[in-house]
Amino acid sequence: MKKGVYSPYPHEYPSVRDYLISERNISIIHLVRRNLLRRYLSYRRALEIGDWRRLAGSAGVPPRAVRLDPHECFRDFLSTEAQRVRYARHFEQHEVREVYYEDLAEDPRGVGAQVVEFLGLTPRDDLEITEEKIGGASMRDSILDYDEFRSEFEAELEARKQRWMSFFED
Repeated sequence: MKKGVYSPYPHEYPSVRDYLISERNISIIHLVRRNLLRRYLSYRRALEIGDWRRLAGSAGVPPRAVRLDPHECFRDFLSTEAQRVRYARHFEQHEVREVYYEDLAEDPRGVGAQVVEFLGLTPRDDLEITEEKIGGASMRDSILDYDEFRSEFEAELEARKQRWMSFFED
């Protein structure tokens, strides 16, 4: 990992991942997004502008619309879902708390209090929120050529569905 670049992907640190898997007394907080398109959009935007996190109240690069490749997006959805299944298996012997990014962004204090409780720590009223959500515009405003992207994504989905359903024919 390059200095100054934040990466939320534990597969980039196999020794840390392996240690966490082996130490079953460690509680796991798994931060995920419900909306895989918003996750991918955020990822692509962060790669383009290099802004992975924003301190609360700081001025950063304003979010801008990005161009997404529907085929890469589709592959990312499949990869993300497979990764979630893989990590669920890795940590099935652990106490796991799944935290949804959308909930955390909406109610950081409430979700933070739930995480503190999950970890068995003493709740505090002075929980400090140090980071904030970067993007919040609609999909249409966040993805360049949104209608074309959506149409191509739907075509990719339909083509795969037809191809995969043909496997069930004798």
